Amino acid sequence: MEEEFYATIKLSSGEEIVAKVSYDPDDDVVVVFQPRLVSKTQVKRKGVKVDGFEFSCWMNATHDDMFIIPRSQIITMIETDAPIVNFYEAYLKRKSIEEEQLRNGGIPGNRRDSRIMDGYITSTKEARSILEEIYNKS
Repeated sequence: MEEEFYATIKLSSGEEIVAKVSYDPDDDVVVVFQPRLVSKTQVKRKGVKVDGFEFSCWMNATHDDMFIIPRSQIITMIETDAPIVNFYEAYLKRKSIEEEQLRNGGIPGNRRDSRIMDGYITSTKEARSILEEIYNKS
């Protein structure tokens, strides 16, 4: 496995991702860590339209953060410039904080068990009965 570096990768699928990468010459694959999909966006700043890009999850149905891409699926790869690396790292940090807050019930620093659910699971009929009873008592 070669040394890790940040790269922007254009895949044969047309997707563009940014990730920390390492090349494995033995298997002829690129290992990507925390890849993020790059999407073009346009924002209005002071009345002027500005073109830019934003990140989103590349693989949505997993919590894994390491993926192996065969080199044959890569059209091109370039080492990412420092400003984009900084933007990427800031995005990852912000997402990490948001995920922690979700696990903690939206309260920063709250360390409750994420397996505990807020509320109750019941049938509609049972819930209606309980709510009607509460309403009639008030």
